[in-house]
Amino acid sequence: MPDHLSSQLEELVLMDGRLSGSQLIRFVAGPDSPRLKTLELNDIQHLQNRDIFMVLFLVAPTLTEFHLVNCFIPYQNLPEGEELALDEAMPHLKALRFCMVGIDSAPLVTPLGISRKTSSLKGLGTEPPSTIIIFSAREEYMALHKVGDALNITGWDKVYISWHEQTLDKELLEKAMATSVKRGIKFSPSLCHY
Repeated sequence: MPDHLSSQLEELVLMDGRLSGSQLIRFVAGPDSPRLKTLELNDIQHLQNRDIFMVLFLVAPTLTEFHLVNCFIPYQNLPEGEELALDEAMPHLKALRFCMVGIDSAPLVTPLGISRKTSSLKGLGTEPPSTIIIFSAREEYMALHKVGDALNITGWDKVYISWHEQTLDKELLEKAMATSVKRGIKFSPSLCHY
């Protein structure tokens, strides 16, 4: 069996299973430049934070769409200096136009992942607006005041966050909304109760 299954894949959707980081890397790495445009991981278990970062880093030049939903990625006791994968990879993901992250058991992205998105291509041709959707966020990892700060510098055009909280601070929410309006960003905060 070859070391790399194919670096010519443009879309990879994996659902409901166990996969190690080295197995996932075999799908996306190879002797040729990566071509992967869409990566969707849904309910994939056994991956580590570093695995997600390495895969994102390898396909960063071409990845336009990323979904990470219902994947428990251990985040406690990360080695010193290691950030959450999406936070660390975001500056490299210059082609990324759509990102959906479902945070069920662990934080997978923090406001750093929002703030580190480089400027979008607004107004340049027919590019759709860049969109990040984060659901089931918890205030302890996706603090509203930090989201407000991130909106001040982000390159995302649309930011949708659904917090798994009972309430959000009204004053901080108004401040974040005002920042988004001033910068021309569509910011849609909501609460999910389940």
